[in-house]
Amino acid sequence: MSDIGEIMGADSYSGCPLEPTHPDFYWYGIHGIEILFTIMGKDCQTVQRKHSPNTDHVVGTWDNERIGTYRGIRKGKVTHSGIAYGLNEILPAGSFNDVGHRPLVIEMLKFFKTGVSPISTEETLAIHIFMEAADESKRQGGKVINMQDILTQARS
Repeated sequence: MSDIGEIMGADSYSGCPLEPTHPDFYWYGIHGIEILFTIMGKDCQTVQRKHSPNTDHVVGTWDNERIGTYRGIRKGKVTHSGIAYGLNEILPAGSFNDVGHRPLVIEMLKFFKTGVSPISTEETLAIHIFMEAADESKRQGGKVINMQDILTQARS
């Protein structure tokens, strides 16, 4: 196994069909965003989204000025994965097509048996704030949105 070193950035992607009963990324886009947060961590600070009928592209700035991106695909080949940019190496995140749902189902069963989530509450909250910030950026024509502002609005 290689030592990727400090994570300097990441790109992730997934299918992102839009469903009228869900905010944009809550339907399928969340899968690629989860990949991004798994690589980058929970400390995203700003979010900017570009939207077109076939694609969404979201740029997040994390602590230490690290940049992570998410591409939501609505036309063409669809799968979900990503790339991690480390100080020492650049590595693929692995493909869903390689492993399928098995790892997810195993973690779900552990959760149902123990009640202990494999994902921290803080990371889960950060993912949801990221998706809301991306929607707000879309509403404001691609403006950069501070995640702390979204959190403050949610608490008020």
